[in-house]
Amino acid sequence: MPFKIAIVANSCWNIYNFRMELIKHFCEAGHEVHVFAGKDEFCAQLNFSSHVRFRLLNFLKPVSKNPVWDIFCFVEILKNLWDVKPDLLLNYTVKPNIYGSLASRVLGIRTVSNLTGLGFAAEKTGWHKFIFNFYKMALQKNEVVVFHNEEDRLWFVKEKLIKEAQSICIPGSGVDSEYFKPEPGKQKGEKFIFLFVGRLIKAKGIFEFLDAAERLAQYYPQAEWWILGRPANERNHKKQEKKFEHFQKNKQIRFLGFQQDVRVYLRQARVFVLPSYREGMPRSLMEAMSMELPVITTRVAGCKHAVEDRLHGFLVEPESGQSLYVAMEACLNLPETELEQMGKNGRQRILNNFAMGRIIQGYDKILNKLINQHPLNSNR
Repeated sequence: MPFKIAIVANSCWNIYNFRMELIKHFCEAGHEVHVFAGKDEFCAQLNFSSHVRFRLLNFLKPVSKNPVWDIFCFVEILKNLWDVKPDLLLNYTVKPNIYGSLASRVLGIRTVSNLTGLGFAAEKTGWHKFIFNFYKMALQKNEVVVFHNEEDRLWFVKEKLIKEAQSICIPGSGVDSEYFKPEPGKQKGEKFIFLFVGRLIKAKGIFEFLDAAERLAQYYPQAEWWILGRPANERNHKKQEKKFEHFQKNKQIRFLGFQQDVRVYLRQARVFVLPSYREGMPRSLMEAMSMELPVITTRVAGCKHAVEDRLHGFLVEPESGQSLYVAMEACLNLPETELEQMGKNGRQRILNNFAMGRIIQGYDKILNKLINQHPLNSNR
């Protein structure tokens, strides 16, 4: 039986990059989908079918710590849910998980929250302690809480933020393996390119990447290090630029900014690098693996669940420029055939475990379970 599904995320960018295939699937199944998202430059690029209703959340500011603004955000989500009266609410990202869950609790709407990474929930000091306590209050009444890896799920259970019975693991937001696929017979150029894609913040390991790149550049003139991304907070852009000025002087290190279609750069790279301190299930890493790139990433939650050391690339220690240096140098000296095989192994892992179809099956199981327990359209 068709029913209404509301999806809330902190930005149109999040919907555009991570949720469109799931929304399309719900529409093809005959459901009516309502999308609520914060405003950004991707709003105009959202292209929905006639089965989707879109509402802009003007007060949803992901990085704001203003409590008054957050009260407005909660009221705005509450009002929209009251207007729509969905059978089921799917929350994504921190503030929707919290305020969407609290609003649905008031209105008696069944809710599934998605925690795509542990993030700063583990930092129980200051503002983060406030968020931690809000998580505990908000998630208790969720029907299901979805995690991208088992380590994060077990942490939330251990901290008594949720009950184990209400939690499940769906490994990531899925990769379109047909969109992210290698070009047959395409030859790499003479340059040996290491590619970093992500927000330019400390927690993504950008400074370890740059330090290792600067050291290796002295000995490997054929190598280049490309960085795609921008600061997570535009207000810190000037401060970040000053930190990067030194590295920008090195011609082997290239800052390429934000790029909408990363495939152009993935096709030119030899190795993908994500030295993150922690992830849920990193989409950028899986996209690179889907395009048969060997990868270097850290031995932390999320990353280590996607990559097997020496089979798909290299696992290095987090926050260690030296460990990253050693892995990059190893790649520079590996035979091309070994790098290619790592890439092929990586794509096969994506097809077996992280392709979009498998992720969508996980959400279908959730919906079917809820439908079997009680008819979802009891709110109408």
